[in-house]
Amino acid sequence: MQNLNFSAFFRKAFPYIVIFIVTFLVFMNSLSFPLIKSWDDEAFIIQIMKYFSFSPGNLWHLISVSNCGNYIPLVNLSYAVDYNAYGIVSFPTYHLQNLLWHIVAVFGLFKCMRILGISNRFALLMTLIYAVHPQRTESVVWVAERRDVMCGAFYFWGLFWYFKLRTIKTFPFIPLIFFLCACLSKPAAVSMPCVFAMYEIWKDKSFLPLGKYLKLLPYFILAALITLGTAELQLYAGKNFDLLERILIVLHNLAWYAGKNFYPGEMAPMYPQVVFGTKLVIYLVIFYSAAAFLLIFTVLKNGKFFLYTLIPLLVSYVAALAPTIGIVQVGIGIWDYTDRYSYIPAAIVFTAIGAGLESLTRSGSPLRKILPDFAPDKLIVLVLSLIIAFLGATTFFYNYTWKSYRNILSVAAQHKQPNKYFIYFYGIVACDDMKLEESERAADYILSTEKKGSLDRNDISLYYMALYMKARIALKKNNYPLAAALFSEVIGHLSEFLFQQPQAYLDALKMAAGSFMRVGWHEKALRCYDLIVINNRSSLGRGVDFHFYRGLAFYMRNKLDEAELEFKKALELSPDNANIKANLEEIQNKKRERNPENLKNR
Repeated sequence: MQNLNFSAFFRKAFPYIVIFIVTFLVFMNSLSFPLIKSWDDEAFIIQIMKYFSFSPGNLWHLISVSNCGNYIPLVNLSYAVDYNAYGIVSFPTYHLQNLLWHIVAVFGLFKCMRILGISNRFALLMTLIYAVHPQRTESVVWVAERRDVMCGAFYFWGLFWYFKLRTIKTFPFIPLIFFLCACLSKPAAVSMPCVFAMYEIWKDKSFLPLGKYLKLLPYFILAALITLGTAELQLYAGKNFDLLERILIVLHNLAWYAGKNFYPGEMAPMYPQVVFGTKLVIYLVIFYSAAAFLLIFTVLKNGKFFLYTLIPLLVSYVAALAPTIGIVQVGIGIWDYTDRYSYIPAAIVFTAIGAGLESLTRSGSPLRKILPDFAPDKLIVLVLSLIIAFLGATTFFYNYTWKSYRNILSVAAQHKQPNKYFIYFYGIVACDDMKLEESERAADYILSTEKKGSLDRNDISLYYMALYMKARIALKKNNYPLAAALFSEVIGHLSEFLFQQPQAYLDALKMAAGSFMRVGWHEKALRCYDLIVINNRSSLGRGVDFHFYRGLAFYMRNKLDEAELEFKKALELSPDNANIKANLEEIQNKKRERNPENLKNR
């Protein structure tokens, strides 16, 4: 009897054991990766790490404050758990928790497939394809994207419990709790009520009665409130909105995300923005003509299947993509689509494929009426197993892209159609690493594709970004006249493309001021000092830089007393700073020379 019980338990546990082992093996190399500074890990984790130690005040901060336009309190708390368990020194725990959340999400997806009637074998195979697909790398390996895997875990388990508890007479609170947790991990989970509604249509094979949707009203109300709150936090959403452009972006993205599920192709941390033109229009016409043909074919073959299966499926997929499809500006506006946004929509696609394969092997099914011939079961299993092996190996090696900021930029820059912003970021990092030839090539590439007066959709000039890179290169080569000339041309445009990074803007002003001083352009240097003071005061607080550069500005205006006072304040904040000491000593010497009586009195 015990052997029988163990055998039954093992049969039930086998799919979960396989999912755990395969998924863990594919992503285990990420456990040694550090947090990525100069990237979102810094904004979402490192900069708020001071709040990670458990105390009432810190916990309140983590659950009450938005981060970069995102209200994700559960994710913040999960980082605090990592920090209190191992601290910042031990990076593996941050990646390990990401991986464990992904595995929990994949377990939930498997349960959804099973409750939807997909057999154990096809549910397992399609779940594994989803789990190890290269598009999962960004969500699993990038610690700042824990919101994807946490949201996915709550989302898929919420769907499962809704499917399971659909027929009970009382209101099922378990799916509602999972829905709230998903939204508090990532607001994109607002699509879940729509998926519930589509499930009702599929299950009843009818759009009516309308009363069956009333139980979803609390979900839709919460989804509306969360959507409005997120829109308020992300004030940049919809900036420079152009209706025709947005329609083209949405149509492109729907096609791109759908295609990427079946053929990952060349992967990149960041893809190029959608380029409007004849090529895009031809691509969209071909794709949507083929899609329309398939839909018409399905309608003619089996109208009920089209109405009550295909339409709910398509609506669910579009709803899951809607928050990030491009209806409003995505992120800070320098990309239109990216792999991490496919985390939930892709699950719907692979569930549909699993259901389709199940239908192919089941006599009398709707799909068999459309496609009477089907491949043998063993051949399907073999092909899917080979696909899993291929995707898993691809993902394992692609994970290394996310090992460092430099890796990310290098891979993005080498894409056959690179995102120009990432060409710029790559060039800046190469310049800092003294790889000046690579940096120069990056600048030349941008200049070869951009005109002086051209602006992108965000009113950003890539032309001046490239000139700024050239100025930094000249400064590294100690070519001060060229650096000063380039900084002089670009200085008025700096804030236009560096406003997202106040410290980067200040660093640029410092470099420009140094170049101007080297060639004797004191008035231009003084203007840079004034801008540094203004931006320190408004955005970064009155720190060392504020007092130091204010002191320099007073010094250049020959206001020695005021300059001395500012340098003394700067020295109090940074007692070992040799530069501050040298400037303070120089001012004090000048004051003695100006007033020799002070020497006698002393």
